[in-house]
Amino acid sequence: MDFDTLGRILACHLVVEHYLSKYLEIHCPSDLDWNTSHMTFSQKLSLATGKNSHLDNYGLPVAIRRLNNIRNRIGHDIEANITPEDVLPLKQCMESVSKDDKLPALSPPATIEMFTLVVCSYIAAFCTYKIK
Repeated sequence: MDFDTLGRILACHLVVEHYLSKYLEIHCPSDLDWNTSHMTFSQKLSLATGKNSHLDNYGLPVAIRRLNNIRNRIGHDIEANITPEDVLPLKQCMESVSKDDKLPALSPPATIEMFTLVVCSYIAAFCTYKIK
């Protein structure tokens, strides 16, 4: 995998994690010290998609978990390939959100980038709603 693609995927993962962290800060008890909690991505995702969560729709938990799996795989093996099957849960999530039968054919890295845009917009909407 070329370093440009590797960087794009790692950046997407970091951006999604940032939005998950902000969602938790806004929706969880304010007396929790998020700066010293040092939770893993998986722990944040489990908390954010728990009972009565706004994020437990459209297959978001499965798709975000898949993004994390892809990131872990390429983080430990820079020669790993990302296939269309790897990003299928991300594509299915976006199709569910958009209500479209099919999205345009995208490369796996482009699918990850598009998914990042969609999922971060979705999370940001619930962060904004809670603040108002």
